Amino acid sequence: MNKSECEEIVRMVHALFNQGLYKADEKTVFSSWFALFEDLEFDETRAAVVACSAEEKYMPNAGAIRRQVKLSRLNISPPSPHQFWGHIQSVIKARNTGTHENIRKEIAEHPVVMKTIEDIGADVVFGLHTNGDRTWVLEAYTENLRKHMANA
Repeated sequence: MNKSECEEIVRMVHALFNQGLYKADEKTVFSSWFALFEDLEFDETRAAVVACSAEEKYMPNAGAIRRQVKLSRLNISPPSPHQFWGHIQSVIKARNTGTHENIRKEIAEHPVVMKTIEDIGADVVFGLHTNGDRTWVLEAYTENLRKHMANA
């Protein structure tokens, strides 16, 4: 990506999230974002910005957009609902026993998993344990998974 394309991305992010970009800050903002974006392709970065704007409530920083681009390159399929439930149970077990479970990052950091936990609330999700709880949270996860696949 060249500097003018980076400036276009920065302006797009600010416009999509209805944020002002002050003239006095432009040089610093552009150079900072360019430091993270110079090795990325314009089209895939633009696609990541569009994806973030459709999913995120608050304006992402340059690092979040970079991570989105890197994730899209990996083309990691979302965890199955049962993998999601297993992840939740592993975290609950680790919390209850005071240990550190070896949690798989590709599951824990997947956008669908993070979105579901955010939607329900971490305090609620990591307190679930009954079959009814499992059914309820898997329905929420499946709905987010369906939306994710429709946007992919």
